[in-house]
Amino acid sequence: MLEYSGELRGEQITIDEVLKKKNIKIIFNAKVTEFFGEKFVQGARYEDIKEGKAKELKISGAFINIGEVPNSEFVPKEVEREPNGAVKVNMKNETNIAGLYAAGDVTNYPINQLVTSAGEGCKAALYANEYVKRLKSRKS
Repeated sequence: MLEYSGELRGEQITIDEVLKKKNIKIIFNAKVTEFFGEKFVQGARYEDIKEGKAKELKISGAFINIGEVPNSEFVPKEVEREPNGAVKVNMKNETNIAGLYAAGDVTNYPINQLVTSAGEGCKAALYANEYVKRLKSRKS
């Protein structure tokens, strides 16, 4: 878990549960600068704000929680956004670019809560899976 600030913020019960988990490592003062990979996410680059050093983390996926103001700067410029920067998605979490799905607080979905973001992420993953299956069937 990469956290921009030096502390976790949010509902205390959620913070307590995260801190109990042995399989979650929290890296504070981390400014994500890039996600990279071939067809899928393979890693993230971030700046250690305190040290001023660029670092890299190998990952196989990412869930982005950015707070109240959508931080959609990492999204390709071709992706349609709302005036506040939120990524426009339809009911299937599709953006205007075929094969690119978005979910959570970075989107124009009206409710910004952990549980709804997780649900929207699951929905986006299911529709993305259908999209990949359709592509594979066309190639066969």
